[in-house]
Amino acid sequence: MRQLPFILLPLIVACNGTHASTSTRPDRPGKIRELFAQMREGRWTGRTWPKLDWDDVAALLALADSDVALASFPVNPISSQSQEDCSTGMMALWLIEGIRLQSPNGYPSLNPLCFDAKDSMNQDWDASSLANLPRAASAYRQWWQRVRSLPVSERKTINPLAGSGLAWYGSAAR
Repeated sequence: MRQLPFILLPLIVACNGTHASTSTRPDRPGKIRELFAQMREGRWTGRTWPKLDWDDVAALLALADSDVALASFPVNPISSQSQEDCSTGMMALWLIEGIRLQSPNGYPSLNPLCFDAKDSMNQDWDASSLANLPRAASAYRQWWQRVRSLPVSERKTINPLAGSGLAWYGSAAR
């Protein structure tokens, strides 16, 4: 009878391992994939900012280089600038900025448009912003490498676009 605990121990460990794999931890990449599938297909109908947090940043950065157009996407209700087009990458970066700033309404700026100070506001705003996507994506990736191990209180104070010459349209930094 003394050997029984040793026989049951591997069974208990195996069961615990199986149970751990069915954790209730959310599938972050899956959540982000579904959100962007809704936006690409025009099914995004949200009237408020998507519920995202710091755990979603890596999945959003994985989309940052995409120039695939979205059929529907979050729009800041206080912006007077109508925006018809937005790329997947620019939206991913804007969502990260919203996570970083944690503003009460969620929106980090008036629109998901990222401009260089040298950009002319007489040109196509969407095309100009899209041309800045590679620089903005690079800046956000470098920022994430620097801040991801910092406490949230410090992460949010460091502007990913600082020193890049870029700013979000209608943000306090512009």
